[in-house]
Amino acid sequence: LKDLVWVVIEGKVLPDRRQFLVNRDNKSIPVHIGYSAIFLDIQSALLGAKIGSRMTVILPPHRAYGQYGNEQYGVPPYAQVQFDITVITIEKDVSPGMGRR
Repeated sequence: LKDLVWVVIEGKVLPDRRQFLVNRDNKSIPVHIGYSAIFLDIQSALLGAKIGSRMTVILPPHRAYGQYGNEQYGVPPYAQVQFDITVITIEKDVSPGMGRR
């Protein structure tokens, strides 16, 4: 069982800080530590986080979208990206596929 962390996240391409990802209407999204498809570096940063925590995670290209980038989000190849994250709530010891809906 792992924590389910609800976050508001904003992604930016560096160095110009052009936004490529944002939660619509500031609604939180779930990150199930150890199970989510979100970058492992973001999951690691959320370990031990508290409600209301704000953090910035910067990923080098090889830890982010790599040589191909992400055309869907407008992230070019070999881009360094920054994620600004706010922890909204945390559900402790949640089984995969469970948690609030």
